[in-house]
Amino acid sequence: MECLIKGKRFFCREWAFAKIGHCLDTRPTSRTSGALVTGGPGSGKTALCSEIVWPTTNHAKQRNLRKRLLAYHFCQNQEVRSLCLTNFILSLVHQLKNSEILPGYREIVESSPDIQAALNPRECDRDPDEAFRKAILYPLIELKPPGKCSFVLVDNVDSTLDPSRFIEGSRRFSSYGGPGGSRNIAELLANHHHLFPQWLLLVCSARRHSRIVTKLFTGFRKITLDDQRKAHVIKDAQQYILSRLQQDEAVRAHLSRETAEMLNQLHIKSNGCFLYLEKVLDGVGENFINLREIRDIPGTLNGLYLWLSQRLFTRKQFQKILPLVNTVLASLHPLSVDELRDCIRTKFPAIEEEDMRRRLTLLNKICHKPVTEVSQSVAAVGSKRKSQPVEKEDPLKKLVEPPAEVAEDVEPGVPEAKEEAAVVGEAVSDICQKIEENYIAAVEGEETVPVDGEASCVVEPSAEPAIEEPVKSLMDELNEVGESPGEEGVEEKFEAGTASNKDESSVSCPEEKPCEEADVQEPEVVAPVTETARIEEGVQKPVTVSDTTVILFHYSFAEWLKDVKHCTQKYLCNPGEGHAILSLYLTARGPQLCDEDVHELAYHLLRMQTPSTWKYHHTVLWLMLSDIPVENSLADLLPRDEMVLKLLRDAGAKNFDDLEDEEDVLDEGDIEDHVADDEDVDETAPTTTGCDVSIRDDLEVPSEEVPLISSGSRLSLNVENGHKRSRRRSMDPSEKYRDPIEDLLTSSASDLNRADAHGKTILHTASHEGNVRVVEALIGRGGVDLEPVDREGQTPLNLAARQGHEGVVEALLRAGVNPDHADGEGWTALRSASWGGHYEVVESLLRWGARVDYADADRRTALRAAAWGGHDEVVQLLVEAGAEVNRADNEGRTALIAAAYMGHAEIVEYLLDNQADINHEDDDGRTALSVAALCVPANEGYTKVVQTLLNRRAKVDHQDRDGMTPLLVAAFEGHREVCELLLRYRADVDHADKNQRTALWAAASMGHADVVELLLNWDCYVDSIDGEGRTVLSVAAAQVR
Repeated sequence: MECLIKGKRFFCREWAFAKIGHCLDTRPTSRTSGALVTGGPGSGKTALCSEIVWPTTNHAKQRNLRKRLLAYHFCQNQEVRSLCLTNFILSLVHQLKNSEILPGYREIVESSPDIQAALNPRECDRDPDEAFRKAILYPLIELKPPGKCSFVLVDNVDSTLDPSRFIEGSRRFSSYGGPGGSRNIAELLANHHHLFPQWLLLVCSARRHSRIVTKLFTGFRKITLDDQRKAHVIKDAQQYILSRLQQDEAVRAHLSRETAEMLNQLHIKSNGCFLYLEKVLDGVGENFINLREIRDIPGTLNGLYLWLSQRLFTRKQFQKILPLVNTVLASLHPLSVDELRDCIRTKFPAIEEEDMRRRLTLLNKICHKPVTEVSQSVAAVGSKRKSQPVEKEDPLKKLVEPPAEVAEDVEPGVPEAKEEAAVVGEAVSDICQKIEENYIAAVEGEETVPVDGEASCVVEPSAEPAIEEPVKSLMDELNEVGESPGEEGVEEKFEAGTASNKDESSVSCPEEKPCEEADVQEPEVVAPVTETARIEEGVQKPVTVSDTTVILFHYSFAEWLKDVKHCTQKYLCNPGEGHAILSLYLTARGPQLCDEDVHELAYHLLRMQTPSTWKYHHTVLWLMLSDIPVENSLADLLPRDEMVLKLLRDAGAKNFDDLEDEEDVLDEGDIEDHVADDEDVDETAPTTTGCDVSIRDDLEVPSEEVPLISSGSRLSLNVENGHKRSRRRSMDPSEKYRDPIEDLLTSSASDLNRADAHGKTILHTASHEGNVRVVEALIGRGGVDLEPVDREGQTPLNLAARQGHEGVVEALLRAGVNPDHADGEGWTALRSASWGGHYEVVESLLRWGARVDYADADRRTALRAAAWGGHDEVVQLLVEAGAEVNRADNEGRTALIAAAYMGHAEIVEYLLDNQADINHEDDDGRTALSVAALCVPANEGYTKVVQTLLNRRAKVDHQDRDGMTPLLVAAFEGHREVCELLLRYRADVDHADKNQRTALWAAASMGHADVVELLLNWDCYVDSIDGEGRTVLSVAAAQVR
């Protein structure tokens, strides 16, 4: 598969290329069979690998390495096919056959029947270890060594270790390593790198601090890209900034004596992260970020993401694109703009074309590449799609582009994004009711019918005459939707059934109706394709990403959107909603689905956001009663996901060949427990991937990421896993089962308190996942340590509070845990919950005596965190609990300054109403008005904060340490409306700072013509001279190119 950043301009890292070259030269005499390139998110690992494969410069090192490259593979989190073992092996074979370095390899492979048999996709999937040895390793050992050592490059190898990934392929016995063999690409390479010939080097890349990768590739030569102890790493960051200044005129235009020091701060704050440098400098080049603001930008990548998001989106704007982002996060493959549009319109048919265009324009800001021809592609609904030539642009340009043509107010007839999110749950609830009615009608008076000594767990329509008519009725309804994703169908009926429950105050037009038939894109009829053909085609034609593909600009940003500790509740996304939208979209396509699509539909159904009444048999009936080609979906390959395989078999998929000899899959009762509702679990908060361990890991069972489903069921999966099933259970939901948690609690206390490599126990994981049943069971058992501390210093209470699991927090506090325990960063549970905006958790912690003003090492309190994050209700709750409003952190900044800096006008007003010091100065001498004039987002009604502060009699001419007033700051930034407000409140138009710079001089030096015009209209002095003898006219002339 092609790399997403292929052809992107590349800077520095010559030393890394030299080290890889040295490893190649010393390979014949070295015991090391490989090199491991490591670094944190955004350090440039993939860019380095891409530069080796597709050099963009004429430097000899890169091009020499390219000549010695035998094969490469990019594992990409956005494309699940790139993580498939079979695709990986076949791709390597295809490249080796075409390599000029090994002319004899093709003959060996094509002349051997055994190798050809091993490369059959089904056989390769059945035993990837054997295929890897027979088709790759053994022929390479037999070949005459080339003149120079060569290497194989595998990027992002650690991404294949995520057990929640859905990857096609069976789970059969392997001849290497016992049952299952190598489960992923990382294990395959780790199990076989010792067999590589002496002339072949394996080069992999992975994130730093991955203990699993370190263990798998013990003995590999490490090349760390962001180790700040190394002089060449520090030099790289400096050289990157200088290269950008040299090549980007827009960035260079901001350089001056005053801003040069800011660039030095930037390289220090980046900590070797090139993505951090790129984002900031792109913003500078787009006039979105001023170099003077670098001192105020957080010094971590996660902090930068939050800082940028606050500036890029208002709360309403982010809510409008939230369904789109959730769908992108849930998708297993990159979606085209047409596919994404069809997914959203399948769920929300009332969205009009113009509103969809605006949402896509907003989404562009966080995409890897700007979605080209947005207006044309949306306006062309119903017409034949044509490929359009697109102009090449900077992939991340739109990230810092101010929003254009985006309406603040919601248009009539278009539901609010929050309402849209609710509709997904309502739609699933409605289908739940429909299926339940059909199911109850079918099972009334039903008796268990033994089949070969087992109770049947599949409702066969042919065997149950009572269900025939209800099934036919529901199938007819679903078939109507299957004709076209955008036409009237089941979605319209879902919304009609729930419209009466919507809040009358919500922005919803009673005359809403679905799109006209002429506006609906008829889906292209696709002939069924076998999985074998798909794999072979994927090898011959690498998956590419077009300019209309919607992919987030970096995977670390996708992770950030799912971690409430970093993104806060304001930007927290819910992949469960995305799974529901994709489930409806795939269901609407019905008979057009190929086997792989059916597997993906089952995957999404098991992970979608569901109502409390949803049970496993509803999911089975969803597949049975819709026009989905389930019966032959297991003909070629089996999904590795046990639950997906179980669901498809229960829905009527036929067994083929020796599938009946497969190792036992999960019991139907287990799966029902897995999706059973737990009344104590927050049904609106998604399960994030921030926890490094799952309960299954502790019990040596692969973990699954299942948002919005009680993780108590995971224990049921773990406890009974590995035991042979003597029978299958009926689908009768009224049947009672033994609670598997009881089996877990029979374990000894030492087992329950056992910590993994990250210091996390089962209680840690259950708390992180919001599993109230497991937490209460462990508390009630006795002998379980309720306050174990992991490697980050976090207790279960800290994890539960961060994720907003109020039920778990209550249970732990009732058991007597310390509410004020601080983790390694000084964050207490109250601080974490306040940062995330979890009102109920904050309320619970305060009720149980948490110290409201407990501060971390930077002296930042919960109130400071809530004010920064914009959580109005939490701020009010903390103030009412006695939080000190004017408490300052180590930088002298109070909650008021934090709220003003981030543009949270409502919080500013509330804090002022509660005796906040409006003229308090931080360590830089800045007041709330100073930072509001400097840092307010340009896409929000940003004059409101300044207006509020001026109305409350803030000092309009306050001077900071550099003698700069709010007017001078606003003039530098080009905030015309702020300047006009300050002037109306009698700001001194001719005030000069310590360098003798006036507001007119500042605006002219930065090229802000509108501000210059405004100041001239206010009769400012035009002949002022700064401390270096420069006039306004001279600095203005310097702006003319």
